[in-house]
Amino acid sequence: MRIVTWNANMAFRKKQKILVERLDPDVAFIQECEHPNKFKENLFPFTIWKGENENKGIAVFSKYEIIELNEKSPLSRYYIPFRINGTFFIGIWAMNDKEIRQNRYIAQVWNILNKYEELLNNDIVILGDFNWNIIWDKKPEHPLAGDFRDINAMLNKYDIESAYHHHFKEDFGNEKNHTFFMHKNEEKPHHTDYIFSKKKALDNLKKFCVGKYNKWGEYSDHMPLFIEI
Repeated sequence: MRIVTWNANMAFRKKQKILVERLDPDVAFIQECEHPNKFKENLFPFTIWKGENENKGIAVFSKYEIIELNEKSPLSRYYIPFRINGTFFIGIWAMNDKEIRQNRYIAQVWNILNKYEELLNNDIVILGDFNWNIIWDKKPEHPLAGDFRDINAMLNKYDIESAYHHHFKEDFGNEKNHTFFMHKNEEKPHHTDYIFSKKKALDNLKKFCVGKYNKWGEYSDHMPLFIEI
């Protein structure tokens, strides 16, 4: 299965063809995506979308039927739990939370995974824009409900690992390939986007790649992550 996550920086209807031509995903989880009714043509037969603003939500595009699961995390606004064939997915776009400071960004990922812990024994892919790097765990303005170290400890119990760190053998916080360039500025790189899966799947990985700035920077401030398992 060919899977991609990408924060498309809005107007995905104008970028969908580029993504399909370059990566040909079976499943694409897209953040900052407009409602599908704004598309003149949808290149995927199955789509689900969630959002409060029709110009900027999250969507799953798939060549295969998508079974959407019930939501369980009311504190997290932008996530979609779903199943395709025998694989479970949780797509997450982590946001700031100005009202509940302990629930901002990576803490939302923590809350979501705790709500869906029963799924972690299954074949599962957790992916999206977490808006966070582990280097920020140590210096939040206020305590978090859970940070990246907490998440890694939880996922490791279920033999779930980051595809990037498994593939490149790099430590969290020392990523050499960046996924986010603030304001599309190549001089302001960060690593904030992730795909997690079972270690047994990553051991038999067919392909993994991170989009390069010189190929994707004109389309978004985020680079797509692609995995074939």
